[in-house]
Amino acid sequence: MINVTEQAWYIKCRVRIIGHESFRAKPYNDQKGYRTALYGRNIELKVMRVRPPSINAKELIFALEHLDDPRAIGEYILDDDMMSCYLELVSFYGGEYERPLGSVNDFDKLPDNCKIALCDMVYNMGIGRFLGFEKMLTAIDMKDWDEAYRECLDSIYGRDKDSKVRAMSNAKLLLSCREV
Repeated sequence: MINVTEQAWYIKCRVRIIGHESFRAKPYNDQKGYRTALYGRNIELKVMRVRPPSINAKELIFALEHLDDPRAIGEYILDDDMMSCYLELVSFYGGEYERPLGSVNDFDKLPDNCKIALCDMVYNMGIGRFLGFEKMLTAIDMKDWDEAYRECLDSIYGRDKDSKVRAMSNAKLLLSCREV
């Protein structure tokens, strides 16, 4: 079995997320007012499911303030969060969510640039908001990459001043899948 974390698309997605989020050891309020730290991680709303032991936001802040290398914790949590995104997408494409007949049923069979865009979107907005992109997901199922591009941008995500650059970047990745 191939380790997903060693696959080229996953490594590219990790670099992409690090580039979009950048590292911040000290907690701050993001553009939406959420308490955030590390690589864009909402430390108050998102459950800290890091491989044992689980920690709460106060414990994380304490650890970041008292460790010699808070970036190491950030990267550890980033990897855990990315794996969670990947597993959510595998579940979605594997049938654990209700989907139309004829839908793609294996996330790993999607083009690499599509996997990068979708994983980045789930990392950025969570699976709940991501599932609201029904028309984009249908276009992906139909391999209609032009429509997937349009639907990615025809959203609050695509129009919001804080996310439109990232949305455009992900939409372009989807559009590039027509060349595969």
